[in-house]
Amino acid sequence: MWTQGEDLLDPPAERDRIIGGWEEVAMWVPGGILRVPLEGHRGFLEAYDYEWNRLDDEGALLDRSGASILRLAQECRRFLR
Repeated sequence: MWTQGEDLLDPPAERDRIIGGWEEVAMWVPGGILRVPLEGHRGFLEAYDYEWNRLDDEGALLDRSGASILRLAQECRRFLR
């Protein structure tokens, strides 16, 4: 079993978890959840805690998650062509 090129039966110790729908994806990262619309006109990234409460300081989580956001963008581009 594989997803995003990772073996699900031998997962890395830490990893981001991605949940996708037709119009948006959510990314579970250390420190919270990022909601990412797949089309720019639907809004910008939003940051939540693990109970889906919007974070007051979204910028901090977004800054810490930059590499994960970039990887997600690359993966989405690969599959949404």
